[in-house]
Amino acid sequence: MKNNYILKISSFLIFLGVLGVQNISAQSFKQGSFNISISGGSTTANYATKNKGDVKNGRGSKKTMDGIRDPLILEYGLTNHWGIGMSLGNDIFEVDPNTYYGFGLPSGNKVVVNTSEFNFDLNYHIYTNERFDFSTFTSIGKFTINFTGKETIPPVSETQMSEDFNYNYTAQGHIGRIGTRAKFYVFKRIALMTMLSVYSGNATTGKSCASNTNVGNNYSTRITGYASEIGLSFRIR
Repeated sequence: MKNNYILKISSFLIFLGVLGVQNISAQSFKQGSFNISISGGSTTANYATKNKGDVKNGRGSKKTMDGIRDPLILEYGLTNHWGIGMSLGNDIFEVDPNTYYGFGLPSGNKVVVNTSEFNFDLNYHIYTNERFDFSTFTSIGKFTINFTGKETIPPVSETQMSEDFNYNYTAQGHIGRIGTRAKFYVFKRIALMTMLSVYSGNATTGKSCASNTNVGNNYSTRITGYASEIGLSFRIR
């Protein structure tokens, strides 16, 4: 439902840009411009894990699920059409640890999985005028998956003390993303922005993550899906 809502906003912003096609006396994006964008939205992804040490169940578990997305984007204009920059993003999913990571919580609850990415972006601005900017982008970068928490294990007898169960999973890898952005400038330097993208990220536990992982040590995680976002963009130059 949320994805459909953002798609409607995206179509509306693109429509506004088409209406302004005659007004090409100035460009909202050009060589030397610098933009900062913030947005929020949702993602629908195929969430899959695989136990490297389990031959019988080596194919692992996977399921399509929804998550929450929250990125920050920086871009500098190399020419009137090409821009480079970086983006930082976080996605949040709720996952059953028994199904995906081979352990269960005392309460039987799900774990909250946080993903983070740090990307280098290449952008191509297909069409831009004074009020509207439409571009495509390609991103590659570092991908990290983490969930952590603590629950209390209740005693099974009156003489037994309750215990704390601490859990932590950290995996690292890489992510790739492609997509489109549309910006409609409501003021000279402030624009409404919408973004659609598809992505694939893979992360594994290893020596660099060993000190921060005490559950799911042999499990790799792969997340592939699409995201839709809306937000604001600020043009510094």
